[in-house]
Amino acid sequence: FTSVVSPVVYARIREKSRRKKPRVIIAGAGRVGREVFERVRLHTADVMLIERDPDQLQKLRSEPRVVTGDCTDMETLGKIAISSNDVFIALTGSDEQNLRACLCVKQQFGVTRVIARDNNPRNTKRFTDEGVIPLNLHHSIAVAVENLVLRPSLVQLFDRETDREGLFVFEVLVKNPEYFNVKVKHIRELKSALILLVKKGDEIRIP
Repeated sequence: FTSVVSPVVYARIREKSRRKKPRVIIAGAGRVGREVFERVRLHTADVMLIERDPDQLQKLRSEPRVVTGDCTDMETLGKIAISSNDVFIALTGSDEQNLRACLCVKQQFGVTRVIARDNNPRNTKRFTDEGVIPLNLHHSIAVAVENLVLRPSLVQLFDRETDREGLFVFEVLVKNPEYFNVKVKHIRELKSALILLVKKGDEIRIP
């Protein structure tokens, strides 16, 4: 009984513990998808890419974190064991395919953080209404240029591979009740970290 049951129980506990950290899944290995894949991989090794086009797959040079298949196909999605804690990003050239893929992982796997490439501004409201975060490249470029003009140092900070220099900029979602209504100066775990901004609902505070 011990020999049969213990390995099964251990495997499930280990898998559950390992999957607490969200994984990033990117659908579409075009130019944008590959660039996002490389940048996300600088921060976490737990990132995967889905692509069905053989020509695009050849540009990845036998990358082991790539799954071949259609991002809207349940069989393909089932192979990568999507968790509700994962982040799903659809970056194919088709708005319809991006939306279908996001809705599929939302409905079938309970994923809440879904992002889709939005090539046509007319689709933005539709994406938002479906609970999908739209990523309009034209708007993103405009915002990037605006920040380069007004906040060049800030853009350079995010653009550099700062993690290799021991510097990180990231967002933390506070879920531990022990930190509710606690002043920043009383949080000992911060050590050398610096809190730039605190957002509570729609309210923003600068500590």
